[in-house]
This record gives sequence, C-alpha cells and structure tokens, in this order.
Amino acid sequence: MINLSFGEKVWQTAVYFILIMLSVLCLFPFLYVVAVSVTPESEVLRRGIVIIPESFTFIAYKEVFLSHGIGQAYKITLFRTIVGTALNVFFTIIAAYPLSKKYLPGRSAFLLFIVFTMMFGGGLIPTYLLIRSLGLLNSPWVMIIPHLISAFNLVIIKGFKQGNNSYHCGGTGH
Repeated sequence: MINLSFGEKVWQTAVYFILIMLSVLCLFPFLYVVAVSVTPESEVLRRGIVIIPESFTFIAYKEVFLSHGIGQAYKITLFRTIVGTALNVFFTIIAAYPLSKKYLPGRSAFLLFIVFTMMFGGGLIPTYLLIRSLGLLNSPWVMIIPHLISAFNLVIIKGFKQGNNSYHCGGTGH
C-alpha cells in the first residue's frame, strides 16, 4: 500500500467527494423519473419533487403497456433495428469492396466524395425536401433508406479489405 502524506489524503478525499456529488447530480433526474412513475398522481401534485414516494402504484406502467401505441412503437423500433442494420451492413460492404481494389478507375474521386459527405452534411432543409420528394414521409423507411451506406463504416471496411488484400496477395496460398 502506498503511504500518502496528509495533504495527499485531504486532496484525494476532496476529489472523491466532488466525484460522488457529481455522480449524485447526474443520477438525480433518473431517480426522479423512476420515483414519479411509481407515485400516485395526487401525491406528485401535492408534494412536488418526489424522490421517496409515500405510497406506490403501477397504474402508469399499466396504462403504457396496455395502450396500442407501445406495441406499434416497438414494432417500428425492431423493424428499424433489424432491417436497417442488415441493409446498412450489406450496402456498406457492397460499396466498400470495389473501393478496396487499387485498379478501380476513379477510385480516388469516389473516396473524395465519400469523405466529403462525412465532413459536410447536406443540411436539414435539403434532406427534408429529398425525403418528401421520395415519398418517405410518415414511413418507417425514412429512418433506413437515407442511411443505407455509412461513410465512416465504408472507409473502415475499405481499409480492412485493403489490408486483407495485401496479405492474401503475398503469394502465401492462404
């Protein structure tokens, strides 16, 4: 064990105290939301900020889980997660593979366009106008199609394939 001087112990205690206070400060909103969610509405209105409820109720959870909206929201979430991820991985790999080949004509120009999109987005209004003109408003596809190819992931996969290409082209027979 390291022997600390009195000043170092005081400093270390002060640092731990500050970190604990910051942790409590960061956790307070989450604790408040959980406490209010299991507190009767009348108690919340009467007491204001509730951290430790006087009585518990799960009526809010019952209303949320019995409503039609939560099921539809989870369907959309699962659709976006599963289909969106699968399509993103597929199209990103399909785009990255040819760019990993050194003999592809115009490869530098394509890579420049891809890196350019990483640095500069089109903007909110042009993106909205594009989505509207494609007829994607109020559709779950609006969260999938504009993000079919991830420029950052494409560059990562291209670099990975280039590394594998140089390894496999070494004539080792692997």
